[in-house]
Amino acid sequence: MSFNIIRTSMTPNVLIIGAGMYVLGRDDRDLGTILPTLLQEQAKGEIGEIFVASSRVTSAKAGLEKLKILASKLQVGPKVKFFPAAQDNHEEYLKIAKETKNLIAIVAVPDHLHFKITNDLLDLGIPTMVVKPFTTTLSDAIALTKKAQGKKIFGAVEFHKRFDEANILLKDALTDNKIGDLLYVLVEYSQKRLIPLEVFKEWSAKTNIFQYLGVHYVDLIYHMTGARPVRVSATGQKNLLLAHGIDTYDSIQANILWEARSGKNFNSVFLTNWIDSNKTSSMSDQKIKVIGTSGRIESDQKNRGLQMVDGEGIEDVNPYFSKSFKKKDGCYVDGYGPKSIRQFLQDCKKRTYSATATFADAVISASVTEAVGESLRSNNQWVEIKHNLIKDFLNVQ
Repeated sequence: MSFNIIRTSMTPNVLIIGAGMYVLGRDDRDLGTILPTLLQEQAKGEIGEIFVASSRVTSAKAGLEKLKILASKLQVGPKVKFFPAAQDNHEEYLKIAKETKNLIAIVAVPDHLHFKITNDLLDLGIPTMVVKPFTTTLSDAIALTKKAQGKKIFGAVEFHKRFDEANILLKDALTDNKIGDLLYVLVEYSQKRLIPLEVFKEWSAKTNIFQYLGVHYVDLIYHMTGARPVRVSATGQKNLLLAHGIDTYDSIQANILWEARSGKNFNSVFLTNWIDSNKTSSMSDQKIKVIGTSGRIESDQKNRGLQMVDGEGIEDVNPYFSKSFKKKDGCYVDGYGPKSIRQFLQDCKKRTYSATATFADAVISASVTEAVGESLRSNNQWVEIKHNLIKDFLNVQ
């Protein structure tokens, strides 16, 4: 499908909706991913003005203070405006979107807000990237995808694991049939408990660990294999978070049956949680194993060969995701996180096939996360994926 990418041939302006951890980082040492990446692209002349729309004045003021740190460390002269300026406003983004020409947008807000904001942006004809997950329901994912296709607006979902070099090599190996027919995939993915208890405390009860985190590898399996999800069974436990007044699962384990393009089936097992100790050596503990009839591939995506021990403790560093690296003057931010943002910018200028996950791609993962939720609510019964609803979006470029 061809898209009307941006409204004019001018350099696009960028609207970021949300001012949380992935945009600005958690503290002064963590620079974030989205904003520093865009500041670097702005310095290169790839984009025009940057607008950051949150819902609270306090968030906007905190963003301005963080911008000073970013400007100093990245050695850039940023053209960035933060909103709201005077009073809290959950729809500040709409005013900016309506008044700014040649605009593209990145949505980085709590999961349950994705649909409304993205729908508003599509109504205004704005090419949009949504930080995963796409939506919380399959019907919402389909509605947004059909609207974007009908209006010929480019829509993407920020599944950055597609850009991890380890996963690119894994996909290449599967494409070349190096391990034969797939039999099963094992995914282990967890994060520190500070994520639901502190960072996302206000809304962690409105999502679950599979939808928020496990969805990354659902998309990755689909991206690597082109297989169709067939049915899902899931179990979960509510203990620690519930004791802290947060009604969501500590851990979810899911089985997903897939049908490969060959017509043969393989299984994937997901073990996810977000209650790891805050003293564990990395924010994310993530591993994937892929077993076939002719071999196996194992990728430990936590232990990347770099471990640091100092007065603050021990850390297994992932230098490939989104890190700041010192240079002669200041530093720069790079990794497969920033790479996914830069690719979206390029896609918005000239839409050609890339690894970027489109809205149509993300319909598939939405069908799985919804089925996981249905299985959890039905005593862990197997739930069939709604193939009649997703068939038109499978492997669409």
